Amino acid sequence: MAAIPIKRGAAALAVVLSCHCAQALAADAAAFDTALARDYQNLAELERHQGDQRDAGTYMARAEAARRGQPPAPEAVARRAPFLDAGYVAALDSAHQRLVAALDGGAREKAATAAARAQSSFDCWLEQASEDLQDDHIAACREAYMSAMNTVDDALAAPPPAPPEPVAAADGDGDGVPDAADDCPGTAAGTPVDATGCPRMPRLEGVHFAFDKATLTPAAEDILDEVVQTVHDNPHIRVELVGHTDSVGNADYNQRLSQRRADAARDYLVARGIGAERLSTDGRGESEPIADNSTEAGRRENRRVAITARPAH
Repeated sequence: MAAIPIKRGAAALAVVLSCHCAQALAADAAAFDTALARDYQNLAELERHQGDQRDAGTYMARAEAARRGQPPAPEAVARRAPFLDAGYVAALDSAHQRLVAALDGGAREKAATAAARAQSSFDCWLEQASEDLQDDHIAACREAYMSAMNTVDDALAAPPPAPPEPVAAADGDGDGVPDAADDCPGTAAGTPVDATGCPRMPRLEGVHFAFDKATLTPAAEDILDEVVQTVHDNPHIRVELVGHTDSVGNADYNQRLSQRRADAARDYLVARGIGAERLSTDGRGESEPIADNSTEAGRRENRRVAITARPAH
């Protein structure tokens, strides 16, 4: 930095190197690049204003590199060693090591603005010491470096923030399914539910119908009585009844049989006081097996009426 009137030069330098605490802990790598580019730009403009075109060009190049997302490392003390008085070397070496260790330790991310200020102030300190023209300028750069590094060290020493306490997902009806995933909110207390939060319904299997007919057996009626109670307890649901058969026999006949069985279950529910508007039926014949039709056990599973609760809306 060229010789200038001490009062004006030191004051200008102090303004350029001042570090506002509100900005000191801005955190992320992009923030570091932006702050470093700004600091080097300010130093370049000050050097140019004072007639030192060489150092102005150096700082401008560093500002441009940071602006491109390729921030330079702090200037090495060895680069200016031939121009340094021996009395400055130890302090500058120590400061350089402290700065590099902090940058490698995450200062760019944890205290971006302060880390950028520490680097630009160190380079300023090294440059001023190598010129050794104005003690107050050397002191201003050194003090700015020390202030910024103290902020950086505090940020690196601070324990990481505690993770937020987990917030239990809201479950208004207490059925174990969070409201956000509950298709049937407001389920009556104690009602077993499926993964969607709707009441879990039983299934009528082939043994619950007379052979090759749609006539309900007493066992089927007992199961449907449970469905009646669940539907009465949960007025916000509707019920789908879907009939299925095994693959034995004619496909068209099986489709009609599956529909008749679903309708028989619906009619029983209506007779027990469930509004028909809350019930729907469908027959899908042999088209949707859930087990192997080549075995008797598999065919038994496939002969069924699936009963599913859905939200009423």
